[in-house]
Amino acid sequence: MIVIGNILLVLYAFFTLKILEKVSNGKFFYLLLYIIFFLPLYTVFQSLIYLCFKNEILIDVIKFSKDIILYFSFFILLFGKKGSILNRKFHLSFLDKLMLLFFGHILIYLIAPIGDATFLLKAIYAKNLFLIPALYYIGRNISLSEAEWNSTVTIFKSLVLIIFSFAVVEFIFSTHFHSLVEYSEYNLAINNFYPEGNYDLAWTFENVNGKPRYAAFFSNPLALSASLLCYISIFFSELFFSNKKIIFYILITSIIFYLAFSRSPILGALLIFTVFIVISKSFKWLLYGLFIFIISLLSISFFASDDFLYYLEDTFYFVEPSSLGHLFEWIQSIISIYENPFGIGLTKSGNALSVIDDAKVGGENQFLIFGVQLGLIFMIIYILIILKSIINGFKTFEYSKIVSNKKIGLTLFLLKIGLVIPALTSNIEIYLFVSLFSWLLVGINENIYNKIIVHDSL
Repeated sequence: MIVIGNILLVLYAFFTLKILEKVSNGKFFYLLLYIIFFLPLYTVFQSLIYLCFKNEILIDVIKFSKDIILYFSFFILLFGKKGSILNRKFHLSFLDKLMLLFFGHILIYLIAPIGDATFLLKAIYAKNLFLIPALYYIGRNISLSEAEWNSTVTIFKSLVLIIFSFAVVEFIFSTHFHSLVEYSEYNLAINNFYPEGNYDLAWTFENVNGKPRYAAFFSNPLALSASLLCYISIFFSELFFSNKKIIFYILITSIIFYLAFSRSPILGALLIFTVFIVISKSFKWLLYGLFIFIISLLSISFFASDDFLYYLEDTFYFVEPSSLGHLFEWIQSIISIYENPFGIGLTKSGNALSVIDDAKVGGENQFLIFGVQLGLIFMIIYILIILKSIINGFKTFEYSKIVSNKKIGLTLFLLKIGLVIPALTSNIEIYLFVSLFSWLLVGINENIYNKIIVHDSL
């Protein structure tokens, strides 16, 4: 195992140095490649390294290297240009100003003595939140060529086949890949998280009825399901521009959704499909969708177990334990926001590792999590950022004259709409790939959109 571990570390070191070299030379497309290739593997890769070496320092180095790459890219853009930053003229859009408010609000709550968390815990939590405006700023100052966007689509198609292969093998052998890499031991040693559930992993790896949910090489099934919204948004964007072969990849993604089986991302995908039908005005897809839906209902009616049928019924009536848990935490969060409209401090809500379970309030809704911690004003800022991102994505799609830019706009529009439902039921921003890919895309689109406004040429 040590030999395998050494090989993995050498490959990762080479990959990291290559990304840093390319970014330092202004080739920020390689940062996008890092996000696409490595962040889905981030947790499982650490588990593999821990399995090989049982060394916590190596895990810290991997975590630190991720932050180095992301913040190095940000500072290269911020300070790497000629001339002092103080002498530059910034033309701020409304979304830019919202992001500055987002950043400033977090900074105030980090420095101010709000809440009872230690400064170290708040700094760790804030560091991850700061990645949202950082990735937005990077995207805001770069552009993707048509060739780079087409390469991104090709990579997504290849990766979804790999994910599908992993998940299908897990399903056939009824074995979680995470069990093979001793994920539970890693999680206990590094995150102090004890194994739970029937599979000695975590409750997220199974449904309430005990049936397994698979995660391929993502951190857990919920992260995989949320990540699939990134994939399916790109695929529907390609389908809009008459790429009929992409239907195969949409079907593959749908099967992975079933194997991971997280309800809110599945509803998010259905919302993306519905919006796609409306904007494409191609109602034959609605007929195809209804046909698949009817076949699925018939299959569930005739072949599903009684436990699964009861699970669906309880979910629909909000009496299933997981749904009740969401409802309880929403009520808890709303009461906290009502009583403390300016928030109770960083690390006081949600499911991030720096949040202490015994002291947290709520945690099953990204909007409410921000409201509990940073107050009602911050929650409104976050909602406005998402709404403006959706609007500007659609405007880029509608007004751009370059096909690849239209695809970027449409992908962003579909993705941010699709992520709204998971955001209502989870701490969606802790899924690194989903969060950072989407916010980088928001920045890239904002760059395109503002050039359309000024030059009417993109």
